[in-house]
Amino acid sequence: MVSGYGGMSQAKGESPVPMAAGEQIIQPPGWIHTIANTGEHSLVSDLIVDDPDDEHCSYSDSDKWAWAGSVQRLQKVGCWDGGK
Repeated sequence: MVSGYGGMSQAKGESPVPMAAGEQIIQPPGWIHTIANTGEHSLVSDLIVDDPDDEHCSYSDSDKWAWAGSVQRLQKVGCWDGGK
């Protein structure tokens, strides 16, 4: 954390672990987590990752997925949607 206050949860509905500037999190690959701003000012953090080229993740709270350098919201469609 560079500045501000936040909390990190590793499961939906789990109580977040408080975090402040100067603290860090180290997680093994594949661990799901959420970081939220819990302070009155902006939360600023650095993220250092070593992801494989096919890395992907979901933002389950906002129903989005990230892969190939983009973030998108998927939409469920029927088998014959679009005819192709």
